[in-house]
Amino acid sequence: MMSVPSRFPQKNDNLVLNGVRVINFIFGGFVMRYSVLIEAINEPEFEGYYYAHVPTLDLTTHGEGIEGAIAAARELIEAWVEEKRSRGEKIPIESKSLIAQVEIADAVLRP
Repeated sequence: MMSVPSRFPQKNDNLVLNGVRVINFIFGGFVMRYSVLIEAINEPEFEGYYYAHVPTLDLTTHGEGIEGAIAAARELIEAWVEEKRSRGEKIPIESKSLIAQVEIADAVLRP
């Protein structure tokens, strides 16, 4: 099992591929790969902490530093997959992830 960094600082209209990490897992001889969106927590009491979002599995966790957030995501995904398998439930497989950004007018400053 290993984390493979995948950063793409490219822009194409509203598509921005940046700050995404891919986590690989090996279960029963198969490699499972999930993208993890890393996002800084913008609260003073959590300075240096990051959210780790796993869109395909609809999971979110956090950790100290980027590597801490990735480690927390790995642990969460492994536990989640193990629980789903123990119940005989289907495990979603990620086909392709893209991250997009949209801009909106600041709601706080609107009259």
